[in-house]
Amino acid sequence: EGQAVGSYRLVSPLGSGGMGEVWLAKHRLLARPAAVKLIRPDVQQGMPHDQLVRRFQREAQVTSGLRSPHTVQLYDFGVNDTGSFYYVMELLNGFDLHRMITRFGPQPAERVIPLLRQACRSLAEAHTHALVHRDIKPANLFVTCLGTEYDYLKVVDFGIVRDERGTDATLFSAQNLVQGTPAFMAPEVVLGDGRIDGRADLYSLACCACFALTGRFLFPASTAAQMLLHHAQTRPVPPSEMTELPIPSEFDALLMMCLEKDPGKRPASAM
Repeated sequence: EGQAVGSYRLVSPLGSGGMGEVWLAKHRLLARPAAVKLIRPDVQQGMPHDQLVRRFQREAQVTSGLRSPHTVQLYDFGVNDTGSFYYVMELLNGFDLHRMITRFGPQPAERVIPLLRQACRSLAEAHTHALVHRDIKPANLFVTCLGTEYDYLKVVDFGIVRDERGTDATLFSAQNLVQGTPAFMAPEVVLGDGRIDGRADLYSLACCACFALTGRFLFPASTAAQMLLHHAQTRPVPPSEMTELPIPSEFDALLMMCLEKDPGKRPASAM
């Protein structure tokens, strides 16, 4: 608390994870609050610090180049005196989709569809730049208000984004590591087959939609390994059969198309 990070000063912690912490911060001169994500320098052992810095800079540049209003905006980035990397991002007030469903239960299709459309606008821009998010999950879909607009969705945490062209565009990607979250991971990511493209994000987004509509994961599993096997091998049950809430048949069919094991059978683009 009180530590200087670039032009910002840390105020209070907002959350923490395996790679670092997120803090509420204030600019020294401007009234605008922000969220600062601090990433420990030891998150990837065995790599020289200068190489970590270069990869972190590239990741920040990739994220800052995305201009969709439905992608979290990056204000600044750098390395502080302790050697930790930091991002300064816009501060969002509201709930991520995981917390919303956990607290308020399954949501009607009439609310879920507009949220998904906004997520698709963010992903469409990233995919146009050949960038795959690779960790689309409810916790990375943040529902906030923007001025007088409510249920405004922002896609956050492009921390394991990858360039479709094969260039590693992230600090945290590493060979032979499974990247993403098991409950929302596309089959081709699980199996490591072929080139991963934006259709993997569409699979994950459809998993998020099922969670929002039913309050349940697409596949029941007691371990991460079982979950990954289900994504690779098990045909999912349509969301309409997992909830008593009405789901339009066209929407149900579209989600099932996005959940095809073969990426070639999914929609070609987020748009």
